[in-house]
Amino acid sequence: MTLLLKGGRVVDPSRKVDGEADLLIENGKIVYSGKALPKGKKIADSEVLDLRGKWVVPGLIYMHTH
Repeated sequence: MTLLLKGGRVVDPSRKVDGEADLLIENGKIVYSGKALPKGKKIADSEVLDLRGKWVVPGLIYMHTH
């Protein structure tokens, strides 16, 4: 399965990324992130989600939940 997340605000402190980007996910793994997909990437069979106005971040855990 291929999933394309379009236009979300991607925040990844480990890579110092904070900005609008697209993410292409194939078989549960991110294979591309950036402003525009490189030529040759097949997205015809992808499920596309418009994430404008949404944030895409690594898993967050609140340590003080009981």
